[in-house]
Amino acid sequence: MRGGSGIAPFTPSLLFSSGEQGAWYDPSDISTLFQDAAGATPVTADGDPVGYMGDKSGNGNHMTQSISASRPIYKTDGTLHWLYFDGVDDYMDSDLIDLSTGTSALMVQARQLISANASSNISHGGGGGIQEYQRGNGAPTGLLNTGSISVVQADDARVPILGKYIVNIQFDSSKVGRLLEIDMQINGFYPSVDEGGAGDSGSGNLGNYPLSLGQTANMISFGAILRGGVTSVGDREEVNEYLAIKSGVTL
Repeated sequence: MRGGSGIAPFTPSLLFSSGEQGAWYDPSDISTLFQDAAGATPVTADGDPVGYMGDKSGNGNHMTQSISASRPIYKTDGTLHWLYFDGVDDYMDSDLIDLSTGTSALMVQARQLISANASSNISHGGGGGIQEYQRGNGAPTGLLNTGSISVVQADDARVPILGKYIVNIQFDSSKVGRLLEIDMQINGFYPSVDEGGAGDSGSGNLGNYPLSLGQTANMISFGAILRGGVTSVGDREEVNEYLAIKSGVTL
């Protein structure tokens, strides 16, 4: 990890230093959070609604929610900071993020699953791009959606494991299957059951879509990153460690 003698500490801004497309969302930076979708009223305290979350990548792909009842809540315990999504109607969407000229992308999220009943909680482009799912009882949700990546974690009884997740997906639409890597950790450990799949029946189009966060997932989010282009193993490890710190997990 960067940060040794004479080496600058890692920050996700380095992932976008050559003009890479994407977005970086950081609830711990309260200066990026506003109560309204117009970004006029700052978030100042635990319990404030969040209608705007600024993109720190430099690409201007800010997340907003114009419907008051569908805004997540900013929460903090004085050390960690997160957005709470109620699992009913809370979600946020970014501006359009154009990855249509590339074939590869990385999506990483640090979040804590609160309820076993959760569907898509982060996606870029729905069935045409990258999605992460959490399964409830029964069959996997969305595992074969056209052109998508679906991440499923469950114990042997097919009940989702509640805890803090670092989910790191490397996606390549030029490859058969398109899934290069899924790296998932729960509470700092790799689960005994770790399933992932990529739909092979579609184009795998990365496209020009918003990034959606929340939807029907009852969860808290400590941060998320979407980056167009191939990302090195070293940088993916750096992102995992960075978001683990943000979520209070030791890897």
